[in-house]
Amino acid sequence: MKLLKRFSSTSFYYGSVKNLFNKRNRLEIGSSFPYPNTTDFYNKEIDLTKTKGRTVYMFLYAPEDAHLDHNFLNWNSFYLKHRGEDARFITIGLGTDRVRAVFQEVFIKSQIAGSHLSTSPKEARKLLKDLSIGYVPKVIKVDENGNIISFNVDANLQEFNPFENISLVKIWQKELAQRF
Repeated sequence: MKLLKRFSSTSFYYGSVKNLFNKRNRLEIGSSFPYPNTTDFYNKEIDLTKTKGRTVYMFLYAPEDAHLDHNFLNWNSFYLKHRGEDARFITIGLGTDRVRAVFQEVFIKSQIAGSHLSTSPKEARKLLKDLSIGYVPKVIKVDENGNIISFNVDANLQEFNPFENISLVKIWQKELAQRF
């Protein structure tokens, strides 16, 4: 990804970098989900391997996403459509450890479905690399044995490229709290 960013504006190198990127090992349907280190929004470590035994829908999102309010609403709609299944619903904020207090307040004041977890920026990059995901949010479905069933469950989400250098300029606390 670093090479792709560095040489993407030079068409001569782009093909070579793309070929290298496409030859890396990728997870496939049926692969074990690479459980990241997560915490809840009270900074308590959560072991996601304990979700085994039930199907899990994991909503991965980035705090920089300008459409996050829309995507949370669609996540809630997705939850309402699938809540009859014997499944768990988990949101994982990619790198939200740096804005933990903001999202803690959002989840307390709003009614966003699921259990809400957070990762460090380093853990978020590792998870996205392991899953070969270039855009978020994504809803990933994991079976009761911890194996990936689907990398991109259709939840009508507006995607965002988390690899772009975008700062956390939007103050989500006020924006999201007013919409829910």
